[in-house]
Amino acid sequence: MVSIHTYRDGLNARSDIRQTSHGPIEVSTTGTGFPVIALHGTPGGHDQGALVGRPSTENGVQLIAPSRPGYLRTPLDSGRTFESQADLVVALLDELDLEKAIIVGISGGGPPALQVALRHPERAAGLIMVSAVSKAIEDHFMGTGHRLLDRLLFTSPMLSMRDVVNQLGLRYQPEQVVDSLLSSESTLDAQQRISP
Repeated sequence: MVSIHTYRDGLNARSDIRQTSHGPIEVSTTGTGFPVIALHGTPGGHDQGALVGRPSTENGVQLIAPSRPGYLRTPLDSGRTFESQADLVVALLDELDLEKAIIVGISGGGPPALQVALRHPERAAGLIMVSAVSKAIEDHFMGTGHRLLDRLLFTSPMLSMRDVVNQLGLRYQPEQVVDSLLSSESTLDAQQRISP
């Protein structure tokens, strides 16, 4: 069994901290060729972006996988909003002396990836969204309707409680849970979501 310290040390050994004009950012870089920045999901870190993008490094791609602000060794102060995270990505491009890169948003990395394309289109050679969040998640997302209870159930410290609630919902009211998930992630209306 690997201890958490051994695992963390392994993660740290595969990454560097880069000092940018917008603050420090942890990043791992592999491969050579056209630069691709893979922005990991929630939760995650540079290791997730590196894992998803690994096959591309054998095909002429330089994979740049940062840890987004608040994850692993990138401090939250380097980018508290999706807009400031986009600016941090561009500052990383500057630090690496790269004119532009393809930006990949994976899951929760979608919003900052979109912001790079919107705020700095001249620096984004392309945008790839992989199961990415692409719209605001409403307060009522799979919520109970009670603001305090929702905050307790659906915020990071209670992820295991949220998982329990989701599992119970999937077991006893699967249609409602699936419809709620689809309505928060899809632009289709209810009838279109259930049509074959």
